[in-house]
Amino acid sequence: PTRTNVQLRVVLRNDGDQALNIPENLQAIIRYPDMHESEVKIAFDNKSIPGHGSMDGLVKVPFDKVDPSADLVLRNFSSQEIHLITSVVQRP
Repeated sequence: PTRTNVQLRVVLRNDGDQALNIPENLQAIIRYPDMHESEVKIAFDNKSIPGHGSMDGLVKVPFDKVDPSADLVLRNFSSQEIHLITSVVQRP
């Protein structure tokens, strides 16, 4: 955590043979149990994931939007939404 947000490290893996490009209009969405949504900032190290490779990213979630029961979803990545699995752990 920082003073203003919680930072979640994510890893996207590409199990295919072709590189996957990260779209410029990629959205990271938090979908809460009551189904309302909030967009949050996401940044990746590169613009594409090589075939059979991976890429690190960082999602910044403002403290007022943190909810361990919410889903984190990537939109506009492909024809489907991508659900990211996260676990929030508080460290001393």
